[in-house]
Amino acid sequence: MKVSALFMAAAAGPLLVLAHFTMPKGPVGTAVPLPPGKPQPAPPYAMGKFKAANGGVPDQGILNGPVLQPLNSTMLAALHNGQDPSNEQHAPSPVPKPINHAVVHHPALNQSVLNHTAVGNSTLAPRRPDYKPWWVVIAEHSKMPLAPEGYQYYRNIKDFGAKGDGVTDDTAAINRAAATMSSANLDHTRCGEDCGSTSVLQALVYFPEGTYLVSSPIVQYYHTVFMGDFNNKPVIKGSANFTGIALIDSNVYVPKGGGRQWYYNQSNFLRQIRNMVFDMTGMSRTNKQGDQEYVPTGIHWQAGQATSISNCDFNMPLSSPNGTATAVGILMENGSGGSISDSTFKGGNIGLIAGSQQFTAINLQFKSCLTAVKQAWNWGFTYKNIYIESCAIGFDCIGADTLQNGVGSISLLDSHFNSVPNAITISENVTQQPNLVLDNILIEKVGAVVAVPGKETLLKATTQNTKLKQWVSGYQYLVGDADGDGGKRRSGFIDPPIKKPAGLLDKDGNYFWQPKPTYQQTPERLMKMLTDDPEIKLDGTGDQTERINAFLKQHVGKPILFPAGIYQVKGTVFIPPNSVIIGTSWSQIRGTGDYFADENNPKVMVKVGSRGDQGKIEISDMLFTVKGNTAGAILMEWNIRDGGQGAAGMWDSHFRVGGAADSDLQLANCPVGKMNKKCQAASMIMHLTPGSSGYFDNMWLWVADHDLDNKANADTTQQVDGIPRNQKSQISVYSGRGMLIESTGPTWFYGTASEHNQLYQYQLHKTSNVFFGHMQTETPYYQPNPTALEPYKPGKFPADPNFSRCDKDDKSCNTAWALRVIESTDIVIYGAGLYSFFQDNKLGCTKDESCQQSMVETSFSERLWMYNIFTKGNKEIVSPRGILPNLNFDNSTRNGFTSEVAAWLPLALGGGDYGDDSINSGDDDDGDEDQIEDASMSVKCDLGREFNSLEELDAAADIPTDCKTIMAAKTMANILDHVLDEYKEVDKGYDDHFGYYETYMNHFAEEQIPVGATKHAQFFDCVAKGYTSGPCDAMLKEVNNDSFDMAWTLRDKTGFLDAMSNEFGILENWIKYGVDGTPLHCFGKTGSSRKDPGSDEVDGCKNSQRVKRGFPQKADNIKFPNPKEVIMGAGNNLQTLQIKIAATYADMVLGQWNGSYADAVEVLAIPVGLMQQAIESMKDVKAKAKAEEEEEKKKLTNLILTIVFAVVPLVGEFSATAFGFVGIARLIATIGQVANAALISRISWTLRKVRRSC
Repeated sequence: MKVSALFMAAAAGPLLVLAHFTMPKGPVGTAVPLPPGKPQPAPPYAMGKFKAANGGVPDQGILNGPVLQPLNSTMLAALHNGQDPSNEQHAPSPVPKPINHAVVHHPALNQSVLNHTAVGNSTLAPRRPDYKPWWVVIAEHSKMPLAPEGYQYYRNIKDFGAKGDGVTDDTAAINRAAATMSSANLDHTRCGEDCGSTSVLQALVYFPEGTYLVSSPIVQYYHTVFMGDFNNKPVIKGSANFTGIALIDSNVYVPKGGGRQWYYNQSNFLRQIRNMVFDMTGMSRTNKQGDQEYVPTGIHWQAGQATSISNCDFNMPLSSPNGTATAVGILMENGSGGSISDSTFKGGNIGLIAGSQQFTAINLQFKSCLTAVKQAWNWGFTYKNIYIESCAIGFDCIGADTLQNGVGSISLLDSHFNSVPNAITISENVTQQPNLVLDNILIEKVGAVVAVPGKETLLKATTQNTKLKQWVSGYQYLVGDADGDGGKRRSGFIDPPIKKPAGLLDKDGNYFWQPKPTYQQTPERLMKMLTDDPEIKLDGTGDQTERINAFLKQHVGKPILFPAGIYQVKGTVFIPPNSVIIGTSWSQIRGTGDYFADENNPKVMVKVGSRGDQGKIEISDMLFTVKGNTAGAILMEWNIRDGGQGAAGMWDSHFRVGGAADSDLQLANCPVGKMNKKCQAASMIMHLTPGSSGYFDNMWLWVADHDLDNKANADTTQQVDGIPRNQKSQISVYSGRGMLIESTGPTWFYGTASEHNQLYQYQLHKTSNVFFGHMQTETPYYQPNPTALEPYKPGKFPADPNFSRCDKDDKSCNTAWALRVIESTDIVIYGAGLYSFFQDNKLGCTKDESCQQSMVETSFSERLWMYNIFTKGNKEIVSPRGILPNLNFDNSTRNGFTSEVAAWLPLALGGGDYGDDSINSGDDDDGDEDQIEDASMSVKCDLGREFNSLEELDAAADIPTDCKTIMAAKTMANILDHVLDEYKEVDKGYDDHFGYYETYMNHFAEEQIPVGATKHAQFFDCVAKGYTSGPCDAMLKEVNNDSFDMAWTLRDKTGFLDAMSNEFGILENWIKYGVDGTPLHCFGKTGSSRKDPGSDEVDGCKNSQRVKRGFPQKADNIKFPNPKEVIMGAGNNLQTLQIKIAATYADMVLGQWNGSYADAVEVLAIPVGLMQQAIESMKDVKAKAKAEEEEEKKKLTNLILTIVFAVVPLVGEFSATAFGFVGIARLIATIGQVANAALISRISWTLRKVRRSC
């Protein structure tokens, strides 16, 4: 078959739904043929982002919003011919009237939520009738407390009339689900053209599996999530007579509006599209609406922060000899942030048109596109894990034809080009060439890596399979440049090449990346719904702190669903290690009240683990906010250290300070112009404490610069500089600090932003092993009125900047730092967009880059690798303290609208002794656990008081926290003395009892393992003769009272073993899998004594045989650990431990201890707690041994009494639960492991007790 015929056949074949994409680990060796035809230019409306004339913006159409009533073929033809279909006789108006948003700001009201069930598609794998994915369950329990009465948050498009059969036009039905107030109120729409933005009219629109034919755009309103089924993605299929800009439109162009859109694109926040397939294979090459011509497009995406597209597939017509492809997967011609991940693009002219200020794209696959990525313009993009196969051009980086609209910088990491003639193309105009950082790129069958079309090739592919370690083009300031002529533009393999910290890499040498958990394999029944506790309110009222903490503690290890709503707290929410928190549409935890009001006594709102904790924590789709004067609030303190790469992390979770309904921090409360102390709302947004580590993906820390719920947002405009104009809703809300990072890593940040904090946006202090895959900042609009020294005073936290190098009256100098790197090592940054647009909320300072003196400050730091820094409004880009010169924003570093520095490496190999001690305020010591109090003890302690346990010390409310830290050391000395005394007593006769204990444990395991296996049968798949196969819990119900021969196969080993351990205390090595055959006689009464010939009934009973193969049973020869070995193993070290505790306590009392008191106490607590629990376990062994002896005596007595008196009930029968066996068995087994395993298993238990006292 000819190549052309091959492509034509492929184009005519069935829709290809690509699986979740995984990057190849090396050369693939093969590739599909290149599609015929040359890459075509992007449509004109995709390139001229600010031009209203000459096709620069697509505003010559007719529809100003979604079609909500069915349009017949005549009406669609009218649209194509430039007529308004609503003028047709008897045609209903396709667009209803918008709601009056003045009624939005209501107190908490109940909403109407329907009960939905996902409907299967006959072409896909059948679902159980009761199947309901977790995202539907959580949505059904969600609530919009500030929305008008009757507002509906969760919308299943089938409840609004969508069929999903691939034949019926579902356009209007889907739009009704996305646009209207509820299924009961279709006459009013949500936040559209007249609204601008909203924080109260959230919606989750669910697309069950199916194929949905659409003929005009599905409009995604503000604050909306479009969600498909992860396991069975819905298909959005464009019809042959489709008209409009894209299958899904995130920002509608107003017809004949001179480029005006529904939403100001840089403020088009809070939206997601997840788990969908976009099928454009049946659409026309172009379509017309009015005077506007469009090409087939999957998504028109014009968005800002807190937005994402994930797990989507874009299937476009393949280019063929009969016609060059025109389709586009994603059209992004403007915006200011967000991310795209885990998505595939097949066919078409262009996979992704990328035009935005900054963006992060990870794990994308492009196959058979003419051009994979058209970089229309940017200030800076970061790409990682990009696989491009059989595309004529990989990245087309030839931007618009003006200096302001060019391509600024691209960081491309850990990516792969396979059979791509031109991997990257750039402009021949040097002033229009972007900064390029290519890092760890595999080149396979590539002609030119970096080429100027028709001109020279900057980087050729020398062999068939080439691995590019690091190649950089653009302005570079390298090691040694400070001693010469300074930095300059260069292109080539950079020297020195980066020395990547090993801890930041995966096993293949790529930067570690962890996709957002989907939990698609986790049955809903294994999850816990927070609102299962009826006392927990999500309506933004009361104080939910205590109930939330109790719920989290009770269900550690199980995914906990937070339905959308507002959970108001007036204290600290503690997230324990091994917690999984899942929100939806950014479920809010909102702090308020006096507890957070004192700026001199900061308090943590959400505390993630305690200092020293290690393990797993996952948080996704959450929003952390405040209400009113919360001047002392630290919105989140991150203490957890991950138990492995990516084990502790946050995805699509954000922080918002002010600017939302019911926050008391809106335009009416906090207008610009004069500082209002009541608008101090956060001491710090996020603190990663010493010893912590984590993974953070698509996270935004936003101190609001405008009121999201003010209707004036709809009037905001912009010009070529991308800065908002006519913004009448600006506010001044104050947060002292953005993100303080003191983690020792490894820690990863992908696509994060921190904006409008007083002192700094990001500060790295005594930090190491940190990776940034794009960061973005903005300086507060209100500065220098007041300056960065007000309202919060520097010095409350470690290394607060004091601006001592600034003159008092220097307005541009006393402004917030974008990034400070202080006493830190092994820091890697790819992409940093750092902006300053205003002074005193007024425009004009960007014209001469005078808004701010400097953006980045370094001191006593080394092994700092910074690539692709781009800034606006500043005089200095980097200000290193010590002997190195500043890097200035001038004609050398400017590239288009912003400064663009491809590499700044003077501290890459050394420089840790370059710095200035005078620039910091605040205690540099680690301080106590929350780093709030000074560690130097400013209160007097009554050290004469005695406590026999940490619980007793913790309960003493009259003792200051600092005193409890010291007194905890003394208390542990008392505990250890008591432990040694108890050991002498409990050891008497202990060895004789241990044999009985083993017998007891064998009996227990033999009885409880089958019980546990039956109870947790959902972790097994079963096949029974004469029945269908399926999960064993369902199969047991199906066979009911029948005989059966059933094979059990363990599907989820981790889930089953966790359940057995958590509930029964049974460990993996106690279990074997074998045949369990149970003959049951007189089983299943029939109600009749009549016997038919050949029947298995005997006197109204059935003889039955139940056989389970592969069924869990007690293993043979289980060896149960002996807790006494812990004590015996300590030996003479116990005396040493006693001396160490006493010496540490003395140093603390005398003020001679130089380290952290809390850390010292925690270290000492581990062996003490281990000894204490070993003694308790020995007591339990003796108790169970005595119980076994009693049981044997009972058996003998029972036998005698049965013979003599028949059956006589016994009193005082043993009850297993009386001894609390469930937890004890697990603990004994854990402690009895080898020393290291025992120590690890005890750390979490001990530290929880210590930290309550410290």
